[in-house]
Amino acid sequence: MKKFIRNSLLFCIMGIVFFYPLIYIKQILSFSELKKLKIALLKSDNDKCVIFFGSSVNKHTAFNDTDKRSIAEMLDSLLTTQKVVGISHKAYQADIYLEYVRYISKSEKKPIIIIPINLRSFSPSWDLNPGYQFTKEKYLLNGYPSIVNFKYKVIKETEYNNFPIYYQNKLVGKLQDYLRIPKEYDRLYEMRKYFIFFYMQQIKSNHRKLKSLLKICELGKENSLRIVMYITPIDYTNAEQLKIEGFRQHLCNSVNIIKSTIASYEIELLDLSLMLDSTYFDYNISPNEHLNFNGRREIAKVLKSIM
Repeated sequence: MKKFIRNSLLFCIMGIVFFYPLIYIKQILSFSELKKLKIALLKSDNDKCVIFFGSSVNKHTAFNDTDKRSIAEMLDSLLTTQKVVGISHKAYQADIYLEYVRYISKSEKKPIIIIPINLRSFSPSWDLNPGYQFTKEKYLLNGYPSIVNFKYKVIKETEYNNFPIYYQNKLVGKLQDYLRIPKEYDRLYEMRKYFIFFYMQQIKSNHRKLKSLLKICELGKENSLRIVMYITPIDYTNAEQLKIEGFRQHLCNSVNIIKSTIASYEIELLDLSLMLDSTYFDYNISPNEHLNFNGRREIAKVLKSIM
């Protein structure tokens, strides 16, 4: 029995020694965003390098766009003395940005870091989506492979599907009721429903996205990193045309909660939430922050003005 236990322990140790590094290497090689960041930091001349983080908003292009450059690429073309490197991925948000900033803070480089704050990422549709947690990437950014999740919150499908959705403090359904657009639908009705679903859920002071933004600010201060944050534009004009009661006020309240959360830190926070009207956006029924060429260009121009 003792021999069996000893052999079992030896087998486990050998597995850790030989297979753990192999798993790590395999996962690292598939993490293209981290590879891009490493190269950028290696070439970085501190504030001459701008790391531009983003979600799909950074890269999305409209069908009729003749200029398909991302916001980061447009900003890079506008700056003469700085190099902009875009690190973006579909559904990136504050939690994963935090791990990237933590990774940068452990290096000796001091690039300028741009962090977008997408108000929709606070909604349960994004915040609690099991596919948007980026657990593997978070582990890799901290220096070890994702094998067993012992650190980050696990969100079950049942928790996600059954999360309550409110409108003006009234329960209007569960999250699963909003996940799909029916085959036969009223376009304006569905669009109105999604504006409420995405942008009118209350942001509480203990929201984990707020905690992540706060920690990013702390890391910036502790490591003398210049961090610029901007709240992405929302298609508020469409929401108001749909006569969604209290939409603009709720939007302003959400922005004020974010501002007050990080107010004690010297962070440059640009509120672009009401900057663009509907002509700058590109989506069908389900509203989002995707922009056409003109919209991406406007964002790049504003960011250029503070570089």
